[in-house]
Amino acid sequence: MPYSSAIYNKIGNLEDAVRAFEAKKAKHPTLLNLFRQVFVEGNKNDAFGISLLHKHFSIFENQVLVETNNVTTPWRLSASTFDQLREKGYAEYEDSIIYPTSWMVVPAGPTNKTAKLMPFEFAFSPEGAIGLPKIMHNNPSAPEHTGFAQDFANMIRTLDLQDVVALTALPEVDIDGAIETTIGNKNILRLKGEHNVASPDHPAEGKHNIQASFFWPTKPDGTIPIKAKGASCEGWDTCKATVKDASGQKHDVYNTHKSNLGSRRLVDCS
Repeated sequence: MPYSSAIYNKIGNLEDAVRAFEAKKAKHPTLLNLFRQVFVEGNKNDAFGISLLHKHFSIFENQVLVETNNVTTPWRLSASTFDQLREKGYAEYEDSIIYPTSWMVVPAGPTNKTAKLMPFEFAFSPEGAIGLPKIMHNNPSAPEHTGFAQDFANMIRTLDLQDVVALTALPEVDIDGAIETTIGNKNILRLKGEHNVASPDHPAEGKHNIQASFFWPTKPDGTIPIKAKGASCEGWDTCKATVKDASGQKHDVYNTHKSNLGSRRLVDCS
């Protein structure tokens, strides 16, 4: 399904996704095992995993979140670039490539009966066309993945998890133990060894770490882990504020610290 910044801006915050996911797990304690089984039996565990569907901040029209060097920021793209993303699953950007890394499940069509995947987070590859085989190995629009992608979307709709769980490409780097931190309109991934982990018993500055991605990649010895690997997000006690952008359009934002984003301001609710 074509990318839409308007649909992206409707994504809830991390704490909402956690509460909804925990409520589902309370009713279905084997939920994570079910996802593991789906990826392993479909032979997709070395290409994809899941993440909790959440946004870190709202963005303007024609913007997408693009990650480069473990830092994700909003980029404004041209109409032709969006067309390429829709038609090919990636887009040429100068001598490089922009490609999706996470997809949310949304209804499509006037009857809203068909579940589709919409990309909502992207990455930048300086390798250009040389890196396409690697990129498409983790892209549900590749022919070898389309059947699985549709089955995954249908399963998420059946489980009523379309507002909670997203499909995510397996990262190139080992993100087990990594932490995502949002500062203003930047989301920074700090890999293991680049941060001091705040445990639930000893949170740093009122924050707590929430595992937000789950992967079951094959180990070098050929075995597949039972417990999911993944990165955590630094969670805060959040509040909701409605703000206007430069065009007067209203956006809901969530944060607890002050940060200027052009004409938008994230408010301190502490």
